[in-house]
Amino acid sequence: MVAKPDLAAFKSIPTDSSGAEITLYGRVEYDGPSKFRFLRLVGRNATTDSVGNASVTW
Repeated sequence: MVAKPDLAAFKSIPTDSSGAEITLYGRVEYDGPSKFRFLRLVGRNATTDSVGNASVTW
């Protein structure tokens, strides 16, 4: 499921099989009541500041 505000960013992920490498950043999460594991995508572009903190954006 994709939230409406994130739909454009989600659609920008290439779906062709050209073999080009793509990097997506996310985290594995677990929903206890449903016993379901899923990957929450958080973005495609990562930058780090001088302290080493990372920012991930679409």
